Amino acid sequence: MAERHVGYGVKMSHYKLNGEDLLWTIEKGLGNDWSPPVKAALTKANIVLSETMINASYGKTVVNSFH
Repeated sequence: MAERHVGYGVKMSHYKLNGEDLLWTIEKGLGNDWSPPVKAALTKANIVLSETMINASYGKTVVNSFH
């Protein structure tokens, strides 16, 4: 899946932007259920997923690139 994203034109910089947009969307959708622990958990999940995708796509080791 990660390698296909390169073929779609996804760049490394897109992962951070997409993650920010995703968190904003979830925050708006959850409304009052959004909380600091929810934000922290989803941020961590997004970081792990993004770094895994980048590492698989570009063969680069990316650590803590989205903090």
